[in-house]
Amino acid sequence: ANMKLQPLWDYLREVGYMRLWNPEECIAAFPSSPGHDANLHDTMSQIVQKNVNPQIFTGAPVPVDAPFIDRLTQDRATRNKLCVYDEEMQSQPVIHMKHDYAIKWRLLTHFYAFVRFEDWKQDLWMKRLMRDHMRYSDEIMCAAARIVNALRERARKRNPKGNPEGLFDTFHVRRNDFKQQYPQSVVSETELFRATVKEL
Repeated sequence: ANMKLQPLWDYLREVGYMRLWNPEECIAAFPSSPGHDANLHDTMSQIVQKNVNPQIFTGAPVPVDAPFIDRLTQDRATRNKLCVYDEEMQSQPVIHMKHDYAIKWRLLTHFYAFVRFEDWKQDLWMKRLMRDHMRYSDEIMCAAARIVNALRERARKRNPKGNPEGLFDTFHVRRNDFKQQYPQSVVSETELFRATVKEL
């Protein structure tokens, strides 16, 4: 299926503006208005100089409407720079975030761990947009619920007294494209079993 789309990818790479944004090295930052790029970089420099341990936010997150410097300090983790959606990018008619395994160029990450908006209201709006519209359709969710229900019924029948709720365990084991960006995450079935057998 991906090969059928290759002409589209080629076209986007030809006409689109591209930048390498690595979510392990930077945080994607969107200024509240054009011309605020320098402010964002200054903010990040202050945070890096303070070098706050991100563990202090465990169980004590900053408020969603906190100043940008506080929200960015909390979300920094080990990253020391920003990937800013600056005026150059804002002026482009097409921005294309391509992937290229040969040079390990792939933007594969959770948006909520990577994208930050200087304006906290814009930040919440984007998160609501993702929550409400970037999801599986109701038909797919209902089909999944029927499968889960069938699995629970099977588990219940296998052990009606010990498992009346029909609880069961599953694994979501990523392979293929995932192992290109995170090779350290690929473990064998034997290793998965050894790591989890006490819980199963």
